[in-house]
Amino acid sequence: IEDKTIPAKKNLNATPTDTFNVGLKTLEKIKQLQIKSGIDFDDYSGFRKDKVTPSDVFTITGMIIAEMQTIKAYIGLSDYITPASSKYNSKTPVEVDQIMHWNLRKLSLIDSLEGRK
Repeated sequence: IEDKTIPAKKNLNATPTDTFNVGLKTLEKIKQLQIKSGIDFDDYSGFRKDKVTPSDVFTITGMIIAEMQTIKAYIGLSDYITPASSKYNSKTPVEVDQIMHWNLRKLSLIDSLEGRK
């Protein structure tokens, strides 16, 4: 995978709902990869909501991390945390939204996990 993505442009008007919806799109992409690879998956589409709080964004981020663990195990990664993700601490809501968009763009580069087990 040739990753030439750059961080998404900051949306200075990003709301928790915007960031939460990016999280749902990320979970959908993870689900697609899990289905293609024969990995059991959970359907999070029922989590959609109209009123989203910062706590909901934190929760969906944890769900993304949990679902990524199945993919990491499938492809044989054994690091406790992906090294690059450890540098994202104490971010503002605008920065969280930017990082979530960037993560979705990076994840979208992956078409398949076949043969990597």
